Amino acid sequence: MEAGKVNMFSGPFVEKMRAGLARGIKVAAIHYQNEVKKTISIKYPPASVPDEPPHLRTGLLRASIQNRRMPDGMTIMVLSDKKYARHLEWGLDPNLKPRPFFRPTLTHNLTAMKALVIQEVGRGVR
Repeated sequence: MEAGKVNMFSGPFVEKMRAGLARGIKVAAIHYQNEVKKTISIKYPPASVPDEPPHLRTGLLRASIQNRRMPDGMTIMVLSDKKYARHLEWGLDPNLKPRPFFRPTLTHNLTAMKALVIQEVGRGVR
């Protein structure tokens, strides 16, 4: 590198940016997780209809919504460990039409989640 030039793409600046990005991804994932839980909190009865999120019966599905950081440190999955969550989301059972709750919630919250990530990156590099 030439004298007097600063490489912004290595060193402490990049580490602060990377740490801020990791925090932002975590904050966005928690926001999404909470919004998914709200989406499936409409009380039963009545039962949900196809293409609506499932309504709350026992609370087990809502309680199962969690986030998991992947080994790369920059990926977080928001998921349910309940097998029937996939069936509700995608309508995998021939007698059950889809009642999506992950995908519409993500679409609805994407702008807010991006803003949360940008905010945390900004805090990291100040």
